[in-house]
Amino acid sequence: MFPIEYVSHSRLELFRKNPVVYRKTYIDKVVERDASPAMILGSLVHAMLLEPETVDQKFVVAPVCDRRTKAGKETWDNFKASLAEGVEVITHDDVEQANRMIAAIAENSSSQYFNSPTIVKEKEILTQIEFDGEPLPVKFIPDMYCPEKGFLVDLKTVSSYDPLDWAKDCVFNGYLRQMALYRFCLRSMQIPINDVYHIVVDKGEYPSCMIAQFDSSDIDRAENQVFDGMRKFLNAHQTGVFVPEYYGVVPKITAPAWSWR
Repeated sequence: MFPIEYVSHSRLELFRKNPVVYRKTYIDKVVERDASPAMILGSLVHAMLLEPETVDQKFVVAPVCDRRTKAGKETWDNFKASLAEGVEVITHDDVEQANRMIAAIAENSSSQYFNSPTIVKEKEILTQIEFDGEPLPVKFIPDMYCPEKGFLVDLKTVSSYDPLDWAKDCVFNGYLRQMALYRFCLRSMQIPINDVYHIVVDKGEYPSCMIAQFDSSDIDRAENQVFDGMRKFLNAHQTGVFVPEYYGVVPKITAPAWSWR
């Protein structure tokens, strides 16, 4: 058996970016990763669109008060003391922005394809896949998938939804690897996934939405990256060595083709 509780996309990606930070976060547990305002807004949009019934349990709007004054400070302290554990604090501006972003998604007629009564939304899945001849537990939460239509969908909130910017984001942030892992796991559960989509909505003052689909060959190549990353991840757990690959070497770097467009 592998010496881990489970594998997840977020753990694989953190390990890929920096094995030292991964160890400090998940093994030594001396680093806490707080959500940024952008991450909280993204979570709010996800909840409002995919799980509207959970919004009141997950988020609370902060009171409008001047914390520089005695009364404002008292109001804020009372508000913070009343918060339940795990609840995210948002502002009225956050709610308005999230509503604009959801409206932008609805205005894109292509999004109607995902309004299926058989769609599964935000379901946490813990499954086992066979990896190098051994069972490996994987935990993941697909935003949406539909066995009937055979599609998998992920919702992303971005700063720019220009197709070239989005393609770069997918590579830099591991979004292709995320969908490759989810597709593989769902298929291993005998759930047919043929098409993979992203609903991409920007966080600008006047948001726009794009429905993007990568070629299946790109997802296949990302799947190979996932498996390669898993082997390095599991080897680090087995050996206890969490060091970036480039330590002690001088990598030769070539700028990607899109740098010169």
